[in-house]
Amino acid sequence: MSHGSASVRRFRRVSLIVPCFNEEEAISALAARLLPVLEQMTALWAVQLLLVDDGSADRTYDRLLEHFAQVDGIETAVLRHERNFGVGAAMATGFGAATGDAVGTLDCDCTYAPEELPAMFELLESSGADIVTGSPYHPRLNRTRQNGWRLFLSRSASRMYGLLYPAKLHCYTSLFRVYRRPWADPALFRSRGFLAVTEILLAAAARGALIVEHPVSLGVRCAGQSKMRVLRTIFGHLGLMGRIVFTTTEVRMRPLRSMASRGAE
Repeated sequence: MSHGSASVRRFRRVSLIVPCFNEEEAISALAARLLPVLEQMTALWAVQLLLVDDGSADRTYDRLLEHFAQVDGIETAVLRHERNFGVGAAMATGFGAATGDAVGTLDCDCTYAPEELPAMFELLESSGADIVTGSPYHPRLNRTRQNGWRLFLSRSASRMYGLLYPAKLHCYTSLFRVYRRPWADPALFRSRGFLAVTEILLAAAARGALIVEHPVSLGVRCAGQSKMRVLRTIFGHLGLMGRIVFTTTEVRMRPLRSMASRGAE
């Protein structure tokens, strides 16, 4: 993969993936906010909407069909996992079904504003970036409708990744992103859970992807409760940070080991 290879080529088609798990209370609010945005986007691109029900135990799937089964001017599909696998698995399913030149991912609970999607796709298209990622504490953001513990967890993890990793970003943990099609690749992450959101960004950066941040507020969810398993997510980030440190140390030690080996001959 080479970054910026399609820098000024206009997208003909964009895809949007929305993972959902036990979100029946949030679906009507999602539809009310997202559908007008997608209708606006059809003036610029053909739009594909992929909603992935990740094994919900409530009526999420039925509500998705009710609101999104047929949308004029937009290709929609409601995909379903037989059981709950996690956000990463839902991303992988969506990536596999996406047909757009660019692919976005959005939280079902509208904690990130769907209204920002056109600006993010346009930035991806015009800037030559490979990935545009939402950042809730970008310096250009004047005010944030802060979402307490979630923002604290995200910001703390992002600061640590910034210390450990050469890609210097303000946020590494936001699902709210748009990718050029080659980078919307399940091979870039291993986790089936929330950690996949960070893994794919780090893996893309390591392969030379050009990543641009878009300032966007992190607000309160429109309905229901967060499905993030906080302790599992924290330990997942710590494990990923440990792998980064080990890999970095291993790479730095190779020349020294090589020199020592030659000296012993």
